[in-house]
Amino acid sequence: MVNIALLLAGVMSFAAAAIHGIAGDVLIVRRLDVGSLPSTRFGGPAASKLMIRVTWHLLTATFVVLGIAMVACGFDDAHDACRRTGILGASAFSAFAVVTIASGVARSGPAGLLRHPAPAAFIVIAVLAWWGAR
Repeated sequence: MVNIALLLAGVMSFAAAAIHGIAGDVLIVRRLDVGSLPSTRFGGPAASKLMIRVTWHLLTATFVVLGIAMVACGFDDAHDACRRTGILGASAFSAFAVVTIASGVARSGPAGLLRHPAPAAFIVIAVLAWWGAR
């Protein structure tokens, strides 16, 4: 039986990964000025930029892995493991939504909710995954 909600959540997770991984790298990570970054105990400014890039793409990979799991369960949700997979994806995207909402509001007040599409996208993915985990 096809679980449309999990399937859509998974596809949206892939879209989030593509936007975050490609556009985010081009528009944000590549533009970071190495000279303005601090040195850490792990190395100089170049090491700091590398750590930012690795962390950035670890989140992108997380979107991909969650998307794969939700799409797989979207096509065949007959197993209890798929209900749990839905809960995992829903929990992760709920947490992503909370963090992005809190940081947007902390930086720009309530208007911060509208400055970036991530909070809304994370909420939609989380709602679909919770619905699909029923």
